[in-house]
Amino acid sequence: MSRLSVWIACLGMAFALTGPASQASARTDISIDLRVGDPYRGPQLMFRHEPDVVVVPGSRVYYVRDYDYDLYRYGSYWYYNYDGEWYRARRYNGPFVYVGYRSVPGP
Repeated sequence: MSRLSVWIACLGMAFALTGPASQASARTDISIDLRVGDPYRGPQLMFRHEPDVVVVPGSRVYYVRDYDYDLYRYGSYWYYNYDGEWYRARRYNGPFVYVGYRSVPGP
């Protein structure tokens, strides 16, 4: 694609985005998180064997008690909260990937 075509496309997008919004688009919320699937890069989780978990009362969520980090199990996934960010893995020892808070189950 030539530079002129790229500039024309960029200008077209800029005009489309700055134009008056219709009622339908005013109610539309689009959120794109480009980090979904990024590998976890924080402190290493260390376990010699699968950790003991305790059920959260009134739910089907389990958590690892007496551990320095927030690690939960729900269904077949393990969820890890580090520095306000959510990660998910199939196994307790990872590998964990970023999923964001919207991908964490409600319970």
